Amino acid sequence: MIAAILPRDSPADFLAYFGPVSSVKIVGTSSTRRKAQLLRHDPDLEISDLRGNVDTRMRKLREGQYNAIVLAEAGLQRLGLRIPGERLPPEKFVPTPNQGTIAVVSRADPSLMEVLSVLDHPGTRKDVAIERAVMEQVGAGCFTPMGIYCKAGHLTAEVLSLDGKRIERIERDVATIEEARAIGKDLREKAGSLIEEAYRKLGISL
Repeated sequence: MIAAILPRDSPADFLAYFGPVSSVKIVGTSSTRRKAQLLRHDPDLEISDLRGNVDTRMRKLREGQYNAIVLAEAGLQRLGLRIPGERLPPEKFVPTPNQGTIAVVSRADPSLMEVLSVLDHPGTRKDVAIERAVMEQVGAGCFTPMGIYCKAGHLTAEVLSLDGKRIERIERDVATIEEARAIGKDLREKAGSLIEEAYRKLGISL
């Protein structure tokens, strides 16, 4: 059982780079969401696959294999790393659902869950539950460029084409999980062609 959800750390992505941002031409990331959002911001960027842990990714950046790489800001904060670059605002570069969140999982033991419940942050729990409800209804999978982010009940959800040129986006205040599910269904209907196109171009069956 999820006994508690801790106060959310940064949900944002972080663009790490050395030197002036104007020199950034090749960006490393293997996330279709991050790729599409970067291309929406700057269609002239070249996006190159990047895998490995933070140390491996930073080594590749220092070696000059990329001009910049994208990392989760929460991961850098938890590792105590200070890296040159800039935070990508989550309102524009909408993060993946629940990014920056830590859940405490325990046995379904009432006494144990009662002890752990003091760690729970109700505001974060509600926001991430809304994000998950939307995600479950959209059902696009990890291959579709999709961002879903809720802060204090204000939801931003979007599905993009792989090249970032087309987008279906919903932004509104959400009070209940039922409302979140309805929004997820609406976004699924509007973005159905983008989801099918992403799977088709990546050679994956729905």
